[in-house]
Amino acid sequence: MTDGKGRLSCTWAKAIMFLLLTITGVILIWMFAPIGKGLSRIIPDFADNETSSVSVPTQTPSIGSGEQNVLLVGPTYEFNTCNIDGGGRCCNGLDNICDLRVNEIMLATVHNAMSHGQEKFLGQVLNNNYRPLEDALEAGFRGLTLDLCICNGIFQFCHGTCSGSRDAEEVLSSIEQFLRTNPSEVLMLIFQINSNVLTGSPTLTDLETAVQKVGLGDYIYAHPNVDTEWPTLGTLVENNNRLLIFHHEGPTCTNPGDCPDGFHYYFQYAMDTSFTFESISEINNSTLFCSITRGGGGKRQFLGINLFINPPNPDAAEVTSEKEYVGSRISECSSIRKKNPNMLIVDFWSLGDLPEVTQNHNRALGTTLRRNSLR
Repeated sequence: MTDGKGRLSCTWAKAIMFLLLTITGVILIWMFAPIGKGLSRIIPDFADNETSSVSVPTQTPSIGSGEQNVLLVGPTYEFNTCNIDGGGRCCNGLDNICDLRVNEIMLATVHNAMSHGQEKFLGQVLNNNYRPLEDALEAGFRGLTLDLCICNGIFQFCHGTCSGSRDAEEVLSSIEQFLRTNPSEVLMLIFQINSNVLTGSPTLTDLETAVQKVGLGDYIYAHPNVDTEWPTLGTLVENNNRLLIFHHEGPTCTNPGDCPDGFHYYFQYAMDTSFTFESISEINNSTLFCSITRGGGGKRQFLGINLFINPPNPDAAEVTSEKEYVGSRISECSSIRKKNPNMLIVDFWSLGDLPEVTQNHNRALGTTLRRNSLR
């Protein structure tokens, strides 16, 4: 028969043994079960390398900066290869495409360019990009999509809500500075006009006012009508009309005076593939991926290809922005649509090879054009 003291000793021994077994079990589960992948979506990972939930190339390296983990800018491709010391021509980094029309070339384009977070956790949960659009321009991206908002009575760029908005004047000033310091570059801006209770009701007048205030108005090219051929890159550079502005979800510019001069309704000139893909498998389906969902009602001079999934996913972006993968998607859609894509639109632009892909494509077009002209 055991007394009370013996029973108490036995109980403590069992409790300690149970606690040790529990701790051991938790460690084993943590080491061998895929819990980390689930938690990585909601808890920041400050390690230099992470395990991806899809099969992707090695991720962009990171460096520590205080308490933050800042991702380095990904593309290291030398975008501008022109040698203009002898007075040669240069258009968007190449010396052989100035005679191509602007709707013939391809532009690497950043989706929701105002949405970025330099710290990785924020990038995965809230943002479409790790790095700001200013860095994207330097890396060779020549198209930006931006959403207009009114936040607390102030004209801003935001995505759906005013949380994380960027000051419109600051962004537009950065774009003006880039054009001023890079006189052979042509840019395309595609604005979405958000009008809801969360973001106010911005107008094209708000946009035009902001554009003119920072000096961007001097660079705008105004296209006469849908039946007129688009100018060559060389013409745009020589005339310093190096900014193409498009917009959608607002006025369609069907009547004279509906829109400011040079503010073109996007789907009057462009057709677009779906922006609602939820998996890479959907993008792999060429029939689905290359289908036109907006702007397909008639002749369109530009073709936009959306190479991202929803919600924003950096693991998927590494796949969809990889050189060989992008090349296969371009080939498929060119064959199906009987037109080369003009805007390749991606999330997490710093993870992929898109500027290199577009430059190789444009260089090949320029070489073909030059051969044909010599015949």
